Amino acid sequence: MNVEETNQNQKKFIEKLKGSDVGMRFQEVIRVHFALTRHPITGTIWEDIKCKILGKSFHISEQANGGHQPGKDNRVDNFGMSDKTMKVSKNNILKVSSYRLGKVCNVKKNGDVSEIIRGIEKRDESFDFFSILVKRDNDNSTTYEWYVVPRDYYIFKIEPNDVRAMVGKQGSNKDEIVGWEWEYGYIRFSMSSQLWYKFDINLIQQFRIHSIELNNSCPIVDYSTLFNLMNDNGLI
Repeated sequence: MNVEETNQNQKKFIEKLKGSDVGMRFQEVIRVHFALTRHPITGTIWEDIKCKILGKSFHISEQANGGHQPGKDNRVDNFGMSDKTMKVSKNNILKVSSYRLGKVCNVKKNGDVSEIIRGIEKRDESFDFFSILVKRDNDNSTTYEWYVVPRDYYIFKIEPNDVRAMVGKQGSNKDEIVGWEWEYGYIRFSMSSQLWYKFDINLIQQFRIHSIELNNSCPIVDYSTLFNLMNDNGLI
């Protein structure tokens, strides 16, 4: 498959994700979760919820089910997706966690920038899109926004000449290299050498496919009430 065909298939895939049927399922599933608990949607919960939203319209395969293999969490209509959840800061900054890179850079072996980037790019080959669920806390409501961003979007591309050493400013690490940073991300050795992307949410607004605002004053449905509703409708 050539580049033009790949781009066309990706465009059709995104348009299908933006469809009203997916939007309705997104609204329904998120509302039910919010009605049952105020715990935020994170990690494997989002993986499961996303697959429930898409399961009626897409073919879902290769689910990680919370596994810790780097990269792809599931495949949707033959496109690998890496599921992420996070809360946007008050100044609209997102921090997206990614791979642990302790084998190629750490406090004892700072690593070679080109080698680090090659390692990241190799892992990136396992998926095509980031599927990011962003939580936004408002005064009286909670908003969830769903973004599907191509993995090769420029904020996720790291150029060797843009990477600079992070140098300790105090304590035992003063004047020592403690990590690497660039315009849209960083790696800190003290944080298991984990790769983090950091950027303004406005840079990915074009990739938002669905969103929902939920009223925090809505009552929470207890499990006993839910059981009775399901029992009365012959679902249990």
